Amino acid sequence: NSFGLQVMGSDQLTRISLRVIDANGRMVEQIDQLRVGQFIQLGNTYDKGIYFAELIQGNQRKVVKLLKN
Repeated sequence: NSFGLQVMGSDQLTRISLRVIDANGRMVEQIDQLRVGQFIQLGNTYDKGIYFAELIQGNQRKVVKLLKN
């Protein structure tokens, strides 16, 4: 019903932003000021489908594909 993500990064001081985007390119959720090592749970209110979690720390960017059945 939901996704669990542990936020990882190379810099302990720089906060991380998370954006979740659906398959149509719409932003579903945004969480700012995440810390390295923080565990978050999200998606329990999302409809079934494909989502992309984009994590940004400074000039580094990582995208993770999520599938909700």
